[in-house]
Amino acid sequence: MKDILITGGAGFIGTNLIHHLLNNNIVEARNIFVIDNFYTGEERNQINGVNYIKGDTWDIDTLIHPHATFDTLFHFGEYSRISTSFVDIDYVMKSNLYGTSKVIEYCKKKNIKLIYSASSSKFGDKENLSPYAWTKSKAVELIKNYNKWYGLSYEICYFFNVYGKYQITTGSYATVIGIFENQILKRETLSVVRPGVQSRCFTHVDDVINGVIKAVKYNSNHEWYFQNPKAYSIIQVANMFNQDWKFVDERKGERFCSPTIENDTKELLDWKAKKELKDYINTVK
Repeated sequence: MKDILITGGAGFIGTNLIHHLLNNNIVEARNIFVIDNFYTGEERNQINGVNYIKGDTWDIDTLIHPHATFDTLFHFGEYSRISTSFVDIDYVMKSNLYGTSKVIEYCKKKNIKLIYSASSSKFGDKENLSPYAWTKSKAVELIKNYNKWYGLSYEICYFFNVYGKYQITTGSYATVIGIFENQILKRETLSVVRPGVQSRCFTHVDDVINGVIKAVKYNSNHEWYFQNPKAYSIIQVANMFNQDWKFVDERKGERFCSPTIENDTKELLDWKAKKELKDYINTVK
């Protein structure tokens, strides 16, 4: 890779991506550029030598020097929570539709390959359960249309309940595993969202990043599914921590199950999830 641009590069997935790129000598820090508004990204995640630009994706044309060139853009800088998207709907629309449309147009104008982090929230017992899920689905539709209309080069990567280092552990944007991890450290009772038997396929961030890198190299205008096929209910996960738990109110917009998606990711990329949730939990409890 030459120069790359990462939106949301100070967040959970983006920070892990940058560490992977640097640790594997795929690209040098000075060749990595990040746009992040630090809405959920952390300034403490910034890595020496990487070029961080504070701002919003819808301002990408003014944030990036007009003569800058990139061969790949990783678009991770979107609003990414389900239940809070009902309250933050104006921001969700601006970030995930308007902001993403600006990123897509920028890639088209500059002839940049787009790597898009799609959401597994579109899969399950029902569709469009939240503003978040709907906007993410529409963004995928727009990317595919840009390929048809303008020849945009892309790889769409679906993530399934990612957990691991740099995940959000507190506040309304925290992940399930992040919340449990924080409660364990504070020796608090775990909060299990009702009904507790809803299932998820939790996938370690290292496996996700390995898959994303493989997808970039494959170069096919394809949809990839980075999913650990093992599904656990929230109660099962809580019990893995060997900690007392209690029910909390059901959250609006959450699907009941996270189905295993039959696809060609494993065969084409020679990819599979290698890290197991139980092993991760044993390191934090």
